[in-house]
Amino acid sequence: MGGRETGRPSDDMATAAEGIAAVRAPSDPSSTPPSSSSSQDSQMTQALFGSDSPTMVEGAPLSPTMRSSALGSGFGGQSLLTPGAVLGQRYEILQVLGQGGMGAVYKALDREVNRTVALKVIRPDLAGNSSIIDRFKQELVLSHQVTHKNVVRIYDIGEADGVKFITMEYIEGKDLRTLIQEKKTFPQDEAVETMVQICRALEATHGVGVIHRDLKPQNIMCDNQGRVVVMDFGLARSLESNDGMTQTGAVVGTMEYMSPEQGLGKKLDERSDLYATGLIFYELLTGKMPYKADSALASLLKRTQERAVPVSDHDSRIPRSLSNIVAKCLEPNVEHRYQRVIEIIADLEAWQGKSAAASLQFPAVRPWGQTLPWRWIGAVVAVLVLASVGTIFYMRSRGGGGPGPAPVTLIKPRTRCSTAPWSRRSISRSSRPLSSTLSAVAKRTLSARN
Repeated sequence: MGGRETGRPSDDMATAAEGIAAVRAPSDPSSTPPSSSSSQDSQMTQALFGSDSPTMVEGAPLSPTMRSSALGSGFGGQSLLTPGAVLGQRYEILQVLGQGGMGAVYKALDREVNRTVALKVIRPDLAGNSSIIDRFKQELVLSHQVTHKNVVRIYDIGEADGVKFITMEYIEGKDLRTLIQEKKTFPQDEAVETMVQICRALEATHGVGVIHRDLKPQNIMCDNQGRVVVMDFGLARSLESNDGMTQTGAVVGTMEYMSPEQGLGKKLDERSDLYATGLIFYELLTGKMPYKADSALASLLKRTQERAVPVSDHDSRIPRSLSNIVAKCLEPNVEHRYQRVIEIIADLEAWQGKSAAASLQFPAVRPWGQTLPWRWIGAVVAVLVLASVGTIFYMRSRGGGGPGPAPVTLIKPRTRCSTAPWSRRSISRSSRPLSSTLSAVAKRTLSARN
């Protein structure tokens, strides 16, 4: 929760500001507005939360002392905490961040831990509704099941001075609805990165069996460092719960971002969130919603009957690969849609990888053989060959035809005999083998000594 803009479109005021996802009435011109604020509150309370909705506040009306000292005049006759007021001798109100049909959200300083928090407070006249309180508590329980950088952190739920409240992470930034209004359309790489982070948040919540059921730009914050945070789990429910919707026949969610099966009141699973993801992605890339109609209800009916116009038809610069991702998210038939959020992440990250590779600049690379200095290599080889040939000719010219085998010379052994029965000449001319000759010489030498 964080620095939301207080000046939002009127059709969002019932849902976003207090962090509780409520059902917005169809913007059908033929619909008759409620005759009084009490009937409006009753209608909103009836259609407000799903079976496993979020946490907010329970409690009793404000005491007269609290009203006079800390509250100012608010919307719909309700009182607001004013900047400078201290709730429960702990939370100093710094700024009103937003207000809506369920209550208000404030930027506050938690004096005990010296931490800036978002303080979500329920309207006093609704604080006694046990079903709303149960859902606020459920939001706290769900938030404790999921610890992820892309999911808002909820710190505590409490009551002080007759006011029920919940404290959560304060996010310095803007919600996605405000950014869409400012930018009209997002650059493709920024839109993809935003959707990857939203999908990471859904991956964490779906991993513990929780579906959001009210995913929309108003419920997504973007901080000043580029982190995207999904919040407002007011309509979140567990896939394992069996208590169904809030009341029989009630439709929960925001009609502009409902999946076809959600609008028809069917049983929901993770794929309903993936449809809402596709609607948000469509809006980021084109600045438009895919189904134009005279009312939100008529738009919802078109979603159940026809496919969305491809985003590439709105802008030819959008590559077909991105257009196909959006189209698969928006399949009316859940069996043709992405089945798990990790599949969307894989396709988005694959597109990011291809985009990054296309933007890289590398020097031209030639084949290995073309990179060698063949001219110099040839010159060196030629010099070596000439040197080798010259050496061979030089050696042969000095040796008269080349070196031959060295002659064997026998050395006459020293004896006392003055005459020897053999000589070098006689041995060299003998036809007997050298071994026989040596044996005979040895015998004669011994006999001479004797």
